[in-house]
Amino acid sequence: MGASRVNRTAFAILGYLTCWGPMSGYDVKKALEGSASNFWAESYGQIYPILKRLDADGLARPVAKNGEGARGKRVYEVTAAGRKALDAWLGEPTEPETVRNEFLLKLFFGKRLGPGVLRDRLEDQRRSQRRLLERYETLRRGLESSFPDSEDMPYWRMTLRYGERAARAQMDWCNETLEEVARIESARAASGKTSRKAGRARRRRGGEKP
Repeated sequence: MGASRVNRTAFAILGYLTCWGPMSGYDVKKALEGSASNFWAESYGQIYPILKRLDADGLARPVAKNGEGARGKRVYEVTAAGRKALDAWLGEPTEPETVRNEFLLKLFFGKRLGPGVLRDRLEDQRRSQRRLLERYETLRRGLESSFPDSEDMPYWRMTLRYGERAARAQMDWCNETLEEVARIESARAASGKTSRKAGRARRRRGGEKP
């Protein structure tokens, strides 16, 4: 398989099937939301087509279709070929990440924002990172409760720490940037007062008789 986003998600699914055992598409989606969402996300609608393609490629196979819940979920397990493909992908160099951050793009043109708008957006960003930290703590407790003896746990903790540190770093950056924005706004306000005083002085001079 190539290195497109969908194909990388296929490897993520192979990884779950290898580490956690047979899973349905719904199980995979819940696992992604509950453990890997701080570094990888995929829409629910993409998971089933990927599972079907893995089946067609001989990398996974269905092991049950009925009796798995009220709707009867098809459950898949990884094949030997699937584990081999996963191991090969894990050993490959990682592609550079493409960054698209709308918040930073707007900040780049922040001079055009009105007073207080940028401050509000930064405070929103700080709150979102605080919520992320709370979510990571919930994820950590859930993983440790559900898989207390898993040999994969040290690696799951590593990925969680990455998310936690990134969130804390963003919160620190928000605090620093809020301070800088406050200084800029204060300077603008002071400059505006000076300009208004100068304007009034010019008007008074202009109204004086020679």
